[in-house]
Amino acid sequence: SRQTSYYTYIFKLTDKEARNIYKEDLWQVDNSYFHTLVDSIPTDSTYRKELPTGHYLEAFTEKNKLKLDVTSVQDFDVMIARNNTDLLIQVYDAEGNIIPDADVNVRWKHVRFDEKTKSYIDRKSNQKGLLEVTWKDFTAYYDLSRSFNNSAIKRTTRKVVYSTPVKYAWLPVRYVINLPVDGIKSLVNGYPQGTIQRTGRFFTRAYYKIACLFDDYDCDYYGSNSFRNRHKGYMVFNKPKYLPGDTVKLKAFIVNKHGNPVDDPLDVVLQNQRKNIRLATINPYRDGAYTFKFYLHDSLELQLDRSYPVRLEKKDGKEYFSQSFFYEDYELKSISLELSTEGEDHYSGTDKTIEARGTDENDLNILDGRLEVFIKSGNVTRYFDAYTFVPDTLAFWNNIDLERDGPTEISIPDSIFPTANLEYEVAVTLFTSDNERTTERKKLNYYHIKSEITSDLINDSIQFEYKRNGKTIPFHASISGVDNFGNRVLIGSGMLPKTIEINPYYSDYLIEADTLREKISLSSEPSLIQCLSERTRDSIQIVIKNPRNLPFSYYIYKKNKEKGRGYSDSLSIGMNTSSRQNYYVSIQYLWGGRLLDENYELPYNNRSLNITVLEPRIVYPSQKVSIGLLVTDTEGNPVPDVDITAYSITKKFDYSPPAIPYLGERRKGKSIINNFSLRDPSFETHPGLNLDYRNWRILAGLDSIEYYKFIYPGDEIYSFKYDAQVTQFSPFVVSRGNIVPIHVIYVDNKPVYFSWSTNTQPYSFPIDTGFHNIKLRTTRSAIEIDSLFFSPGQKSVISVRDSIVHPDVNVSKEEPRLSSFEKRLLYRYIFPYRFCVR
Repeated sequence: SRQTSYYTYIFKLTDKEARNIYKEDLWQVDNSYFHTLVDSIPTDSTYRKELPTGHYLEAFTEKNKLKLDVTSVQDFDVMIARNNTDLLIQVYDAEGNIIPDADVNVRWKHVRFDEKTKSYIDRKSNQKGLLEVTWKDFTAYYDLSRSFNNSAIKRTTRKVVYSTPVKYAWLPVRYVINLPVDGIKSLVNGYPQGTIQRTGRFFTRAYYKIACLFDDYDCDYYGSNSFRNRHKGYMVFNKPKYLPGDTVKLKAFIVNKHGNPVDDPLDVVLQNQRKNIRLATINPYRDGAYTFKFYLHDSLELQLDRSYPVRLEKKDGKEYFSQSFFYEDYELKSISLELSTEGEDHYSGTDKTIEARGTDENDLNILDGRLEVFIKSGNVTRYFDAYTFVPDTLAFWNNIDLERDGPTEISIPDSIFPTANLEYEVAVTLFTSDNERTTERKKLNYYHIKSEITSDLINDSIQFEYKRNGKTIPFHASISGVDNFGNRVLIGSGMLPKTIEINPYYSDYLIEADTLREKISLSSEPSLIQCLSERTRDSIQIVIKNPRNLPFSYYIYKKNKEKGRGYSDSLSIGMNTSSRQNYYVSIQYLWGGRLLDENYELPYNNRSLNITVLEPRIVYPSQKVSIGLLVTDTEGNPVPDVDITAYSITKKFDYSPPAIPYLGERRKGKSIINNFSLRDPSFETHPGLNLDYRNWRILAGLDSIEYYKFIYPGDEIYSFKYDAQVTQFSPFVVSRGNIVPIHVIYVDNKPVYFSWSTNTQPYSFPIDTGFHNIKLRTTRSAIEIDSLFFSPGQKSVISVRDSIVHPDVNVSKEEPRLSSFEKRLLYRYIFPYRFCVR
């Protein structure tokens, strides 16, 4: 039997009822909310009709629970923007236009509209709770949540009590106040908390810090990682991997946390799979700069195809830096093959051209190469004839000479393909006269017939085309925008190709032409917004690149102080500043139906250096050239006495150099006051309301569902019978739709079932044909059914209500413990035993 109602029912709510649900809880709903039935749909189906603007309550029954969901149909959308500081709310109409005249309230506070940023703004807010937005006599409700509980009082208090010198007086007082409280919490929870935990960590660190002075073993706990984190710099090798017998060259530059170079002698330690090998002690050739090289000989006991770390350490074992190289008997290919084609689709009636380019290690064309081409069929997606033969091998060509000048064109005719749409793979192998070879593969799609609608985003527009076998032809189509609510707005209809301006409010565009239906998701495409900045000693320049012309709000901060804000589709601003504090730019914009935010930090890195490489564009084999390096500071002035690391690696290694850390002082960042979001109500995990069976029995037709007859038998004895080899029965006791555990089942005053018995058996009991007395003992009652008839060769499923009123049923209240009489009766039928295996 099904265990849900046939239909889900949709009821209209008043604004007051909807507000109560969003503010309090959906599970505070009672029968008074089900006053206006609007429509119904089969349960587990999706509602396809359009409802008028308003709030609606969906309800259906599942077992003995009433499942609910609330939804609102509205013609405007509310979104939250984030700038790490303020509560920013933007309200949009159905066409994506900002609504400036909505009435926005959070709990008891009215939120005003800011013309500069086109947002409803509550500065440095700490709000949460019920958000109400009213426009055109309709009020929408949302649950506003915040990232932090960071009120103005808390921010001010922290700033005062943790500032110098107040913190030196406040911290001991706080410790004394919190110590007994955290002590009780720690005892209750069984582990240290708060002040107790911090005190334990303090003494642990102090112990290991002192013990490290006497034994290096204890430095592993406290000293090594902490020591390494107090230094910055880099270490590089001249290659990422090495052959047996190679010479490893390394260079490192190390400074402390204040940017001062290190001048200590350091040990170079190589760690193999069994031990640490101290290779040498090196001194800096200048402050902070170290170089070293060593030969990979057999005595190092290195195994191939493994990575080995090299550490730079002090005499006491404290580590400055560690970097790894790979040890491998590798072979770099001196030839390479590249395949390219215009698109990956191949249409009938045309030949497909693949360009193959074979080059040597200097990226010059190979002069003595030949190609071998193997074309293999793949997955077939569509057939056009009743019978179609698709061979595994479509074509094979060899001894194709490689062009000496430019790429070699390989033409694939459509005559080798069957009348089907399928995938195929082209494998091209390059051979040289000195027996070198390399193979490249490319997968393509062959279409005997293909009709499609294509789209192309060009800056602030999107172009749609109808193509048949790759050729653009005129075709009539309709274009709709789809918002976050799933609402479709017809933008236009006419002949393709067609170009329309992008509306960032829509999450998708839907194009329908004949039997074709294509959906383009804007959110999967890049917005192309970028923030570019340049900062010098006395000025800062900020430019927002916005090729899609998306309107955006922007906020400019100098650390925590706002220096400007606005709303535009372009921004180019310059400011004079002598401060070295960090600047920040926060922008919020609508794209793909979502309000996105991006935050940029604009620090003044006065210790950054710029390197300009002066070199010729082309260097031929055996040619010697001079390469010049120009190093300038942030002001563009040449910098003398610079330590430069220069090395070159062939691109065959596919290697990227390590990132170089900024060695200057990092200034404090902007404080995050708060960020907000709208929390969607989720009711799927809630067990539901207790079902009022009397009210829903007729409305939902529950009395026609066998399962509900079983769990709500009323004052009748429910019985369901079906044929079985042995006459048997399964009894159940129910209470308000819940199945009550039965501990003892009596048949004619003899027990046939004990719930505590450890020997498992099916919950079905054989019984003789005819009338029998059935007694069911639950935790708090005994239900006795007199003269219940059992038909021969049938199984009876029986259920009775624990408070049934029936002339043939007697219900008596019992204690949770068995009475002396029950024990004397039952203990004659049970005994304990132990089963031993030898």
